[in-house]
This record gives sequence, structure tokens and C-alpha cells, in this order.
Amino acid sequence: MTNNNYRPALPKSLQKRCRQNIIVRVTSCCILFALFLFAIIMWGERIFPMPRYSPKSYVGVQIGCYVLFMTLPFLITGVPMKLIDSSWSGVISNAEVKQSVGTYWRTLGRFNVYDKQELILTIKTDDGKTIEHAATSVGEALKNTMGILSAKTDLPNQGKITDHVNDFKIGDRVHKYYGFKYLYVVPSEEEDKKRCIVCGLNNDKHRDKCLNCYCDLL
Repeated sequence: MTNNNYRPALPKSLQKRCRQNIIVRVTSCCILFALFLFAIIMWGERIFPMPRYSPKSYVGVQIGCYVLFMTLPFLITGVPMKLIDSSWSGVISNAEVKQSVGTYWRTLGRFNVYDKQELILTIKTDDGKTIEHAATSVGEALKNTMGILSAKTDLPNQGKITDHVNDFKIGDRVHKYYGFKYLYVVPSEEEDKKRCIVCGLNNDKHRDKCLNCYCDLL
């Protein structure tokens, strides 16, 4: 294993990708906010009708509904939470698998749940903090709203969590880059893989481009 301070610089292509993602996210939020505001102005009384001759307390309820409605663009786009992401480095001190239930929307507006497993890393950062980071999320089984097992092709992040456990070892040094989901693991001399910070795929360490997303590798 390795535990040095090596931190690769982001290639210009990944810096550009990060900036583009921020621009798209902020632009989408602004457009959605404008559309939601227009809907409130034009059809607010229809969306959140208030009883005729209602007491003032109903006015407060209606305003509260408007406020909640206007938070949807931020929840959908992840602004501003995604924008306050940060870069950090640290060393893995523990790794464990946790199981939970995931949810997502399918075509035709159907709502589905599935069994989700996450590889949770405990990392001691360079500034002395200890944080938990969900390094990998995998769906093992999928059920629709009627409880019937669905086709596995409908499942996001297919695979087995055991396929990813060995991607991280206690003592590995990792880097989190602003705007990117996946951690970069500093490879040791004996390792022949390096991880793409865009899609998370492990590539041969001699490759310059990711085999999956074709982005530059660190």
C-alpha cells in the first residue's frame, strides 16, 4: 500500500468538464425557478386553492405551500448544495458495506424501490477530520411498487458490491476533487489499476483515457 502526498493535477479537459457541469446546473436551476415562479403567478390559486372567505391562517398555509413549491428547483438541480463541494485528501482507516433501500423513477412515472448496498469508507483527512464517504453504491435487487421483481436492466448501478470491496484498502491514500463524485486512489507500485474520477471505473494504469467514459485519467 502507499501513503504518500502525491496529488495529481486535474487535466484541462476535466477542469473544463467541471466548469461546464456547474454552468449547466446553475442554468437549469435558474430556468426551473423562473418556470415555477411563472406557474405560481399565473395559476397559484388553482395549484393551491384556498377556501372562500377563509381565515387569515389559511393565507399563511398558502404562502408556506408557495415557498415549498419554489424550493423544488433547488432540490431537483442540487443547487446550492452541489456547488459547495470541496477538494480534500486523506487516508482510508476503515471500509464497510451498509445496506439500505434506494428509490428512483422509471419510465411512465412509475416509482420503484430496490435493495441498495454502499461501500462506506472512513477517511482521516489531512486536516485531522474523520469523515465517512460513500465510495460505491450498488443495487442488488429491484422491486416495483406492486412488490414484483423487475428486470435487472431497470436497476441503476447494477453489479455486486463484492466486485468493488477490493478497490479500496485500509492505508490507501485518496483524493477528492471538487465537482467529481468518485475518489482517486493513489496506486501503489504493485497495483496495475487506476480509478476514473468521472465514472469510477478501474482502468489499466498505463491508459490515458477511461475505457468507459473516455475522459482523461489522472
